[in-house]
Amino acid sequence: ACGGSGDDEAGGPTPLNVQPPTITFGPPTTTASVPSGTCIIGETAIISIFGGAAPYQLHNPSPDEVALDRTTVSKNGTFTITLTGCPDPDTITITDQLGVQTFLTVSNKPAT
Repeated sequence: ACGGSGDDEAGGPTPLNVQPPTITFGPPTTTASVPSGTCIIGETAIISIFGGAAPYQLHNPSPDEVALDRTTVSKNGTFTITLTGCPDPDTITITDQLGVQTFLTVSNKPAT
């Protein structure tokens, strides 16, 4: 018998998707200990990827601003971002094995 098909094979029926596609942190409230221009550092978020043809490759152009806990995500998986700077914004590219791309936009607004 021939092999079956699934969403993780080439031509999977579900479009590649990232949730949330945009995430914005801050701004923190300006105080004596949080001067203007200060960003939130160390905050994390869990991002979900589904559809397309797994595995998914992550490309982060600004690791000094947004850290990723992995560079490859399995079918319908998640990854965690951690703020390490002040992205305004940064775009993380998610590419499936067929070369289809989707994007995660991360912003970290400074105190004003």
